[in-house]
Amino acid sequence: DAWFQNLGIESGKYVITVTNTERVRGSFTDPPRVNVGAVSEISGAGGRRRLAPTSGEQSLLVIRGISADGMPSKGASALADDIFGSLVGGSDPVNLASQYNACSDGKLTFVPATGSGGIVKGVVEITIASGISGMNRITAHNLFTSAAVNVVGNLAQWTQVFLVMQSSVNFEGAAAYAYMNHWLSVYDNNYASMVVVQMHEIGKC
Repeated sequence: DAWFQNLGIESGKYVITVTNTERVRGSFTDPPRVNVGAVSEISGAGGRRRLAPTSGEQSLLVIRGISADGMPSKGASALADDIFGSLVGGSDPVNLASQYNACSDGKLTFVPATGSGGIVKGVVEITIASGISGMNRITAHNLFTSAAVNVVGNLAQWTQVFLVMQSSVNFEGAAAYAYMNHWLSVYDNNYASMVVVQMHEIGKC
């Protein structure tokens, strides 16, 4: 709205931290009762995705982030099963791909990403030299997305990129997060396999 426009804040480009917020009749109040604690620009991701699709075959790349001091507890094959199920020969009957297909009456299908750089069943493992335990989530995810570009190329070539990081990253209480008008969603390892979390971040059915 006009308040955000006056601040020069663009969708998909900035992260806003809001504190001491009041709600009136189901919506946030205008300033001064809303305090913007921080506005920071998203970096390391590059480019924007299309608006969330509602039909067709859409590609999804899963990044399993491995750092110097940790990694997601599930391996690449297990994550592929939890997200794509039978599309990658898996056994999980309820997953992100199956539920989007069901909710759209077969009109929307998320398929495993393909490409170079070691992508297998839609998953690529990206390793960074830094330790990220206790690191701010955005700083950590920027390390992985920047490293991924060097391995698989421009991440915007896929409809969605699903990054899973170790739970010792400082997620600031979030199970996962995503950006409006952007292809990136990021998941705490403990919640990445939960279908309700997956679908909430990619979009609503």
